[in-house]
Amino acid sequence: VIHCQKGKGSGGGQGKHIDREVGFEHTFQQVDPTRRILNREFAEDKFTSISMPEAIALRVQEGYTSSRAIRADTVRYVDTIFSGSHEQMKQLEKDGDITQWVKKTKTLAEELFGKENIVRFTLHMDERTPHIHCVFVPLTKDGRLSAKEILDKKSLSLFQDRYGELMKPFGF
Repeated sequence: VIHCQKGKGSGGGQGKHIDREVGFEHTFQQVDPTRRILNREFAEDKFTSISMPEAIALRVQEGYTSSRAIRADTVRYVDTIFSGSHEQMKQLEKDGDITQWVKKTKTLAEELFGKENIVRFTLHMDERTPHIHCVFVPLTKDGRLSAKEILDKKSLSLFQDRYGELMKPFGF
């Protein structure tokens, strides 16, 4: 399953949830604290060493090349969740295949959204069903911010189909 959620703000609240920021536990009450050490960030780069709002702003600053001012209501980031059924994900964990699943999923995400646009690629193992948060800035190849262009109806359908094909070796 691929689920995309657009964000027009700074991404601060979502960042606190994804990064499991201390003091903001209310954003991740459903987690098992004993499993939090199993969470991993797979996008180790300059973006993961700063807060998510800073990472989003930095990527926009680096990649936005349009001469037009960015509107206040523009989608600045997309939080994409990759997962499977609870049973499938627990089986992946049991079989020791979760890291391979993450790597294949990351390859697809980089192809779909652009490696340079991904500011978080975080595996959450401390919730009921393991899943990945892939947060990307929707910059087009010509340097515009356009979630509508990247996430049109046809593309979303193709994303699901490609993800399904890629996940067949894992029993999805």
